[in-house]
Amino acid sequence: MITCVIFMNLCLGSAHFDSIVGISDCSIMYWGIQGIFVVICIIMTYISIKINRAEQNLKIKYNVNFERKDVQFQGKSMGQLVGIGFVGGFVAGAFGLGGGSIYNPAFLTLGVHPKVSGSTGMYLVMLSTINTCCVNFLNGYLNFYYALWISLWSLAGSVVGMMMTDKVVKMTGKPSIIVWVLVAVFILSTVATPVFGGISLKQQAAAGDDIFAFEALCQS
Repeated sequence: MITCVIFMNLCLGSAHFDSIVGISDCSIMYWGIQGIFVVICIIMTYISIKINRAEQNLKIKYNVNFERKDVQFQGKSMGQLVGIGFVGGFVAGAFGLGGGSIYNPAFLTLGVHPKVSGSTGMYLVMLSTINTCCVNFLNGYLNFYYALWISLWSLAGSVVGMMMTDKVVKMTGKPSIIVWVLVAVFILSTVATPVFGGISLKQQAAAGDDIFAFEALCQS
């Protein structure tokens, strides 16, 4: 899918580079390619659901590596999982929040174990973040050296955080600690995002920028 996203953006082009196949903005081919990509995503989702449902049915049939608390790949749970994936991906792409603020709380409400929820959320965030980074890089928005510097510290923090969490959970025997950590991070991000966003908008307005202006959807 990541390769598909990169190829689609190379075909569409942007303000920073021309389409590799000569497609103009807002043309029939421009919207057609995006429509085809959406169809591919739907097909891949359907295939993934079928594969996971078949594997889960085998686990249930032979009672291998299956727990009653596992999320079922059918009915209401299946619709919730698809909705979580879509909303998390939208948040990651539109607002740059990584999707973790959606995935982790949503998985917890489905009854997923806190440790499984956290690790699954991080895996999904990794995929959506790679897609977003590739798109931003192709469109000239990515500051590579700044991103590399932040990534190194994020990696170090992740390793230390996982080690400390495992140690605390083993000492106390309470995996609920992970839930409270997720709650604290969610509250912090909820408060920090509008505060720092407001400060940035205020600085742009003071510099004379029209913060309520919209750019044209099509470049031409």
